[in-house]
Amino acid sequence: MLEKAGKFLKLLSSTRREKKLDTVILFVTSRCNAFCKTCFYWDQLNRPGDLSLAQIQKASSTMPPITDLWLSGGEPSLRRDVPEVINAFVANNGVNRVIIPTNGLAKDLVYKIVDDALGRHPGLDLYLNIALDGYGATHDRIRGVPGHWEKTLACIDALYALKDKYADRFRLNVNTVICADNYAEVQELATFLWDNCSLDGQYFNIIRGDTPGDDAIKQVPPEVLPEIYEFASGLTKRYGDRMFANDDALTRFVKNIAYVGSITTHYRTQHANFERPTPWAMPCTAGETTAVIDYNGDVRACELRDKFATLSDFDYDFGALWAAQPRQAELTEIDGGRACWCTHVCFIHDSMRHSQHAQLVETPKNYFTRNRW
Repeated sequence: MLEKAGKFLKLLSSTRREKKLDTVILFVTSRCNAFCKTCFYWDQLNRPGDLSLAQIQKASSTMPPITDLWLSGGEPSLRRDVPEVINAFVANNGVNRVIIPTNGLAKDLVYKIVDDALGRHPGLDLYLNIALDGYGATHDRIRGVPGHWEKTLACIDALYALKDKYADRFRLNVNTVICADNYAEVQELATFLWDNCSLDGQYFNIIRGDTPGDDAIKQVPPEVLPEIYEFASGLTKRYGDRMFANDDALTRFVKNIAYVGSITTHYRTQHANFERPTPWAMPCTAGETTAVIDYNGDVRACELRDKFATLSDFDYDFGALWAAQPRQAELTEIDGGRACWCTHVCFIHDSMRHSQHAQLVETPKNYFTRNRW
């Protein structure tokens, strides 16, 4: 037991991070080929004014080193020069992890982006998060595209070749947004994917932000969430066991505490903040360790907050923008998360990475209590 504890503490201590920018979420395009009822970005979709490659390259060249680059949209695979965008951030900023959410409709474009990025950059890891929000017709209805379910499964199937080619450098995940239209069948969906797909993980996020239409899609009965999150935490443990199957028992135990405990912390934070604001177990570091760059160059601390600056006003010099007074005013406004209320897992996770309390206390606690909701 002492050996296990020592190894676990060594692992978590190694994740200690300085509070500086290390994650950039870049909306590479506003173009989208779906019509999702759950979309919080719907009023910005399919507009003119995407940043040019040259503008993105200049912003990257004036940005400090970062570790994580999220490429979002719209549907990011619809931007044909995504490989060049990735090249810029690897060369200029030392990015070693790229995370791309996709709806999987354009499987050939998705395949090309993944293969190009991992083929060109041997030190890069890529996490592809494919959206599946329901089983069969439910997914098609939520996403507003007939045949979406079958096309997304075909995309997953096509990507197995890249799993074989790049092994652990390529993580193939599914993201599911819990909403009023699917909460009754998320377990059926998850069981189907576990039994029929070779995934590295499936993650669940409660619906967030302002959605198109009325708020009916957001009316998830609070009483169903404990069972869903208990199931999701147990599923994460199963994925962890499979992901770390080749490690020795002690290493597998330590990695599972870090992995399953972290994801379960995400879920507990979502659950606690579904109906009312509840303080996180760590300060929110949005605008400090994370930056959001919209398709048109607007910059935000968080995807759920308004812009505080625009790149064009600084001649696309990101460093100048980041050092300017508007960001400092935004940090004061956020006040470490005390002025905000959200369940956004990207910001929960990055804030956890910069909190020793979250890593040393909340992560192991939530690992061992994952079955109690």
